[in-house]
Amino acid sequence: MNKQIIEIKCTNNECFERALLFVNSNCELFSENDPQVMAGEYLKKLTDEMESIEREDKQPHDKTLRSLLAVLFGAIVTSVLVFVLIAL
Repeated sequence: MNKQIIEIKCTNNECFERALLFVNSNCELFSENDPQVMAGEYLKKLTDEMESIEREDKQPHDKTLRSLLAVLFGAIVTSVLVFVLIAL
């Protein structure tokens, strides 16, 4: 049995230098399409999914930070108003 392995050297992902894809010999898509192109498309899809997951993980922190900043801003405005009212 002769396995075909496709090596992707430029993954366009900072976490991975290279990727190895082992071609399923029973896959009929490779007779119709260029295996290298299909491998690149597959890797791009994986990279996009990984970046999407990373963005989702960061979003709760961003919302918390925005909420804290809004509360802080509100506290500053309230303090200034109270100071102005007392000074009058």
